[in-house]
Amino acid sequence: ERVLVADVFGTGDIGKGLHIFYRAEDTPEEGTAIMLYLLGESMVGRRASDILLLADWLRGRFGGKVRLVARDSVAIAAAHAFAAGRAAFDSVSVADAPLSWTAYVMAPGQPSTYRYAYCVNGALTEYDWTDLLPGM
Repeated sequence: ERVLVADVFGTGDIGKGLHIFYRAEDTPEEGTAIMLYLLGESMVGRRASDILLLADWLRGRFGGKVRLVARDSVAIAAAHAFAAGRAAFDSVSVADAPLSWTAYVMAPGQPSTYRYAYCVNGALTEYDWTDLLPGM
């Protein structure tokens, strides 16, 4: 089995912001996510695009389907990439993921720790990100 570890948009060494926005020490990419929001885009969308491109490259290079594994804030992008490109993926699994959008919105007294990096503007009116995972 071959393994590809990818630094998708906003992760890894070049993904760390120089400044901490809104006390988001746990999410160094938050500044970039806020800028994307102001441009009408999302960190989730950029990352999902990266994942789809990498899956296409892997399939072209080695054949077969890709087993997608993601954690933390990239889990939301992985769920979107899986939903958008099911033919490319054998499976998807996520770990240490942020709360579902619904769980966050419905939780009484929830502290303001949900990040722009986790969001897709207007999506909750149509779906929750966890709906994109098989078996959820």
